[in-house]
Amino acid sequence: MFAFHDPVIERYRCLDGRAEIPEARPWIQLLPTTKASEAMRCSPILHRACAP
Repeated sequence: MFAFHDPVIERYRCLDGRAEIPEARPWIQLLPTTKASEAMRCSPILHRACAP
């Protein structure tokens, strides 16, 4: 699962330096944190679902 989320988080971090609209920058800066939180929240759920 983290193999999917980690590259997405890294791409979000790259977007921060490319924000063309200054007002969008705070929103773009929230993306990596939001995605990381989502991954951490999903981890135990997937672990329970895959357990025998």
